[in-house]
Amino acid sequence: MLFRSADAGSAFLARNGSGASCTLAAPCANMTSAIAVAGLSGEVVCLDKGVYPLTGFITQSVTISCGDGLWEAPATANAFINTPAGSSVVIEGLVMDGAGAAIGGGLLSFGGAGALHLRRVRIGNQMAANSTQGLAFMTSGAASLYISDSYFHGVTGYGVAVAPLAGGSVTGQIRGSKFDRNGGGVSIQARAGSGGVALQIDDCHMGDNSLAGITMTGATSGGAISALIKGVMISGSANGIAVQGFSATGQGSARAVVSGSTISVNTSGVSAFNRSEEHTSELQSHSFISYAVFCLKK
Repeated sequence: MLFRSADAGSAFLARNGSGASCTLAAPCANMTSAIAVAGLSGEVVCLDKGVYPLTGFITQSVTISCGDGLWEAPATANAFINTPAGSSVVIEGLVMDGAGAAIGGGLLSFGGAGALHLRRVRIGNQMAANSTQGLAFMTSGAASLYISDSYFHGVTGYGVAVAPLAGGSVTGQIRGSKFDRNGGGVSIQARAGSGGVALQIDDCHMGDNSLAGITMTGATSGGAISALIKGVMISGSANGIAVQGFSATGQGSARAVVSGSTISVNTSGVSAFNRSEEHTSELQSHSFISYAVFCLKK
């Protein structure tokens, strides 16, 4: 199912709503209907907290304004966004509780191109045997990702996994968010034929993620990936930050610049594989040093 409309407007949701008009006077109770009514670049407003089902893909620019956790996605449901270049999807107040069901991929998945803004979302509780991500950001075009004041918890994979496909590239920022008890906190991965990734990670907390707080993995035929990491607390992981690149600069390279952060009580604080150069601080000693550029600043 595709959500498309030529005219922007507003649509309203309420837990006791009905029908598909989605007006303020007669709100609906289905996110699918509300997005269709709002139209291209329209706005969906949650009037109160409720379970609002979404089926199919979001394929247009839309703003979903649901305050502090007013949009509850049905348990065991996935949500998919696949937008063209120049699109902007803003989601505020989404709660996705996987309830431990066997859902693969991402609880929330983004493909295509354009921008995704997540504000005050909570995604997690998905400990299936397969590697489920909280957010799987696998763009096939130029895309931007902005996350603020959000919580990713209890998934077997990473809370946020950024892995552009061939032809895809990603820029953006993750700010003021928490990543707890996942397989990993944030993963940044290049793939064959992908463009670059440049993310800023600010003022985030990552605790008790089994694999790593932040993982960066380059690809020999993928674009350069980089992360500016500032004011981040990472503890309770096998690796605080793990970086692997395949060249010193350009294609295949991986670079992490870390400042003002606390990386402690991890099996290994920071580790870089295939290292070209190294700058250390007093954060914590690292192991398996051998091509990623790793800069640690006080």
